[in-house]
Amino acid sequence: MYEAFDPINENNWVFYHGGTLRSYCSSAGQALVFSGSSYARSATTRQLLLKLPSTKIFTWDGTDISSSFASVSGGTMGRPCTSTGLSDAILFNGGNDQGTVSRHADTRDINTTVAGFMSFNIIMGVSSDLCESTDNPRAGVKVYFSTKKGSSWTPLQNLAYNAHETYDNVKINLPNAAKSTATRFRWIQESYSKKGSDTWALGKISVDASPDSQLQFDLVFDCNAGGASVDSYVQLQMSTERNTTWQHVNAFCRPPGGSPSSVPTCTSATEFNAPSRWFWHGNDRWMTVTVSL
Repeated sequence: MYEAFDPINENNWVFYHGGTLRSYCSSAGQALVFSGSSYARSATTRQLLLKLPSTKIFTWDGTDISSSFASVSGGTMGRPCTSTGLSDAILFNGGNDQGTVSRHADTRDINTTVAGFMSFNIIMGVSSDLCESTDNPRAGVKVYFSTKKGSSWTPLQNLAYNAHETYDNVKINLPNAAKSTATRFRWIQESYSKKGSDTWALGKISVDASPDSQLQFDLVFDCNAGGASVDSYVQLQMSTERNTTWQHVNAFCRPPGGSPSSVPTCTSATEFNAPSRWFWHGNDRWMTVTVSL
């Protein structure tokens, strides 16, 4: 997780109904122990920040085109439709007077196997001393990806001609189909009125990996005493709405071909049908549980 969480610090819990902090089953220090005949025993943490810093796989900061792009057409380095500031964007106002030669930028091939999202800056549809406004509904910009070195392209997102009249940062979550050892991305304006019109600018591109968040805790049932009910279990739930609603951290699923049919199928035949539940049987010694979030 993003922040350290000390389970022995009482300030880290909203409440723990039916539990006490004490040594248990040769624990290394105190543990949160639940015992007795209470019908429902539970512990609720305080609100935790689980956002992790991303890892950059590819970045283009608006400097050298040649090392980051396989192809650029109809655009040159310039300021993003402003009269001041750095020339750190590709300004697309070229092409021909018939508007039939596409304006586009294709990145080089990028290893996106662990990528989570792509972000970039873009402006269009604004009139300034450097840019003629994009007032043609057909002059939007489309974003594509290719895992075949540009021989074929798959749509990723369409940006309407008037959607980004300020220099906006756009973030796109990448589908699994876009994750390969050699993926390139394309921004293309397929139609515009004429050369010098329907101007747009592209800058500061980043492809980032989203690290997996994990929750890890130690768990034991009845400490080898053998007195726990065979139906005893602990389930892990989460709330993103300040305790008003709860759901399992890992949703129920069934192995392929299993039942009931109303429960979603697991992605692997070896997965347990309730990943957020741990039963007493076989867990009467301390075990470390790691859950991907």
